[in-house]
Amino acid sequence: ERLLKVFKDVQGENLEPVAQLKKMGEAYVQLAIEDPDGYRIAFMMETDIWTEPQDHLAKGSKGLEVYQMILNAVETCVRYRRMRSDEIEAFAQAIFASIHGLVSLWLTYPTFPWVSKQRLQQMVIDSAVGGLITSSS
Repeated sequence: ERLLKVFKDVQGENLEPVAQLKKMGEAYVQLAIEDPDGYRIAFMMETDIWTEPQDHLAKGSKGLEVYQMILNAVETCVRYRRMRSDEIEAFAQAIFASIHGLVSLWLTYPTFPWVSKQRLQQMVIDSAVGGLITSSS
């Protein structure tokens, strides 16, 4: 729920759409690092051990709401002609997967000799979002 609130706050800042999407990515990483156990429960649990594995995608689930907000931010980028409109779902999923992958690796392998986490975070977010920007932007 904290992540949803932070995403809503970022969306209320009236930022340029690409900057908003990047800031959402930064917030996602920050909150995951602040609450690693909560992040693991929300985004890293094996769904096959759940009584109802499809529940994590049920309407109203927090994980789906987080994804929907990322998708909405990508749609805003498309409306402002900052991203192509041909693969909106794929763009949102690529961004979500990139940022989730970074966080998951950090939480799973904390003793790996990571470069500066701040620099790596910036590179992953810039690559995930920036790689989808239209060339006319």
